[in-house]
Amino acid sequence: MNYKISGGLFTIRNHNNYYSDFCFPTMRGPSNLPNPLRSRSHALRLGDVFGPLIHRFARVAPYSLSISSTSHFQGLPHDRKVPDQFFTRDITEMNPDEVLRLRVIQGLMNRSGPALYLIGNHHDSFWLGRLSGDHRPLRDSDIPIFPEILFDPDSMLQRYLALTLCGIHGCVPVHDAQDPFLNISSLTEKATLTMMIETSRKTNSSMISFRNTPYPEQVDFIVRDRLFLSPLSLPCHIPIIGRFLPKNTQARTLLSIMDSLDNDSLMIGYNIRAGVFGEYETISFLSDHGCSSLPVPGVPNLSFFSTLPRIHIRSGGGPISNSPVLSENRSSEMQNPVPIVTSNKPEHIQSIPSEGPSKTYIAILLSDGDNLELPFQKYESFGEKHSTPLGWSISPFLNEFAPTMFDYYSSNLAGQDTLVCAPSGAGFTYPSQHANLPAFLQHTRNFMDQSHLEYLWLLDHPFRGYSPMLLNVLSRFVRGMFLEYATLRSSRQSMELYGTTPAVFSAGFVETDGKIAKKIIQKTPKKGSGFLAIGVEMRYHSPSFIDSEIDSLDPDRYEVVGIPRFFELMRNHLVLKHT
Repeated sequence: MNYKISGGLFTIRNHNNYYSDFCFPTMRGPSNLPNPLRSRSHALRLGDVFGPLIHRFARVAPYSLSISSTSHFQGLPHDRKVPDQFFTRDITEMNPDEVLRLRVIQGLMNRSGPALYLIGNHHDSFWLGRLSGDHRPLRDSDIPIFPEILFDPDSMLQRYLALTLCGIHGCVPVHDAQDPFLNISSLTEKATLTMMIETSRKTNSSMISFRNTPYPEQVDFIVRDRLFLSPLSLPCHIPIIGRFLPKNTQARTLLSIMDSLDNDSLMIGYNIRAGVFGEYETISFLSDHGCSSLPVPGVPNLSFFSTLPRIHIRSGGGPISNSPVLSENRSSEMQNPVPIVTSNKPEHIQSIPSEGPSKTYIAILLSDGDNLELPFQKYESFGEKHSTPLGWSISPFLNEFAPTMFDYYSSNLAGQDTLVCAPSGAGFTYPSQHANLPAFLQHTRNFMDQSHLEYLWLLDHPFRGYSPMLLNVLSRFVRGMFLEYATLRSSRQSMELYGTTPAVFSAGFVETDGKIAKKIIQKTPKKGSGFLAIGVEMRYHSPSFIDSEIDSLDPDRYEVVGIPRFFELMRNHLVLKHT
């Protein structure tokens, strides 16, 4: 059986390193899976119970880290500029097919720069208000005439193939046309899959997109950057014999398409299937192919935002964290390649001694910032006045793909708060399983440096991940590491020191019930002192609500501190006790 523990599943890995769901006849989709595999809250409870036991095995038999030397994702290659003038179009009253067609047109028009911005909800209106340049409504006469690709709207495969072809040939998708540029409406499923493989050879080799909805919001970016858009099911793994069912033609098609991508590529989209099981299924598959995920399930206008200039933070300043930015020596050191040491023994590693500090120090982290839908939607919550120091997880790619959003969050960060690099660096992946780990580490370091992010929240495979070797490598370019969502280690063993970089395993995670104070009290060490890293789901908990929960704690026993102070206290405590 597979069991989800927050960032990963218990699984059996076959010799080809591919992952997916177990293909038993009674398990045809997430709805047939037991709750622990579908709900994060159930998965976290399971992790809290079995995590410490399983993690002992991870430390005994961790994955061997990849030392494969490859090229790595350097960022979006196109020119960037601030437009003097651009078009807007209100799409709130349009039907879904009209919206899809206009998003394709948007991607084509934005190839030469930020030309068209679509307004579909109040979030779009908010970000429009933060853009520079004059704008005026787009009229039908302003839209260039594009060739058409005819497809069958009842076929998801044809729909996604048509959208991919629109990016390659500069066309728009239609259900009816007299003289289309391409007509794929009569293709059989087999012919459609064959054409998908042929088409993928002409698409962007550094990025791909997964989605399974008829109207993907990120289609403007897909079209502009000529990505392959895949609704294909992932390979189906049979754990008992360690093989795949050969009947899955979609999975074989996807494997062929993935083989044509560059090493250390990026998936811009979302999990093929929903829930924690779907997340594991997708991230494990991507990791084994040297690919990371940038979740953008409900983020429109990416083709516009990503053509705007990146925000440059001046050295020695910037409100990204209430700690000093990287020193000149540390910054220059980060330009060198990240070495992978081929030993599982870290240079320095110490567990917390039995004696603890005088009180319990707490770090509160808001989760899921790797998903760009969160910064797209949570600006009001971010702007709430609050007194509790918070660590906001944020993708280091935000400045690359949406500089306007990065500017808002970096410029309006409360003085007591800190931006923390979201799992697991430059894209969501399981680093211990990443097929091109050195390249992933390199661009993680580069994009964190560009955004002045100094602290990392790592999700890895708890069954074979979080090895001292991996944490030792990461410690060379971060100031502190938060590990996992679920509880993998007891409070006495939750802290480690790699050189001068502390790492702390999660003490607990609060998803939807809001019982933050209760969770803290439950996780307090028996001696009533120590260090607790508590994750809180950003979607469901506002800063003001967190304040109310923290205010209910005894201030003589508990203190919530900022992320830099939390790691400083931890580092000093560990060093002092071991000297």
